[in-house]
Amino acid sequence: MDPANADTNSVHRKALAHFGRELIDSARDWPIRELDRLVDGSAVAPGDRLTHEEIARFGPEVQDLVKKLIPEIVDRTLHYVMFMFQDPAHTGIRISVTTPDGEIYPDLDAESDGLAGDLIAWIDVYSKQRSKTFPEGKIKLPTTD
Repeated sequence: MDPANADTNSVHRKALAHFGRELIDSARDWPIRELDRLVDGSAVAPGDRLTHEEIARFGPEVQDLVKKLIPEIVDRTLHYVMFMFQDPAHTGIRISVTTPDGEIYPDLDAESDGLAGDLIAWIDVYSKQRSKTFPEGKIKLPTTD
């Protein structure tokens, strides 16, 4: 999606755009890449190797399912983290953003119509990784026979 065509303010307001780019790169795309490497066996850390061996025992169908679940798990986690910053029950927990040109925004949520919703636009605009790898509610689990 082209940022100029986004239907949310999150890619047009400086603090939100800066935060969104960084969040998607560091807390979404990077973990998806790392977890993909864990599943396919190209990760090099000793702990990753052991986890890969456990996943590999279940065969390619389960490995494919795990890879489909990775962005869903990451996205849901980020959604609830963003919701935490906008939920009144979590008063005092705020995101302060300093843009590359030095502007300071002490409360990112004040710049937003809803950070949890902004996450969707940030994924569409900034992510280089897959999303929505299967339609909601249509997950077919592989047989284990």
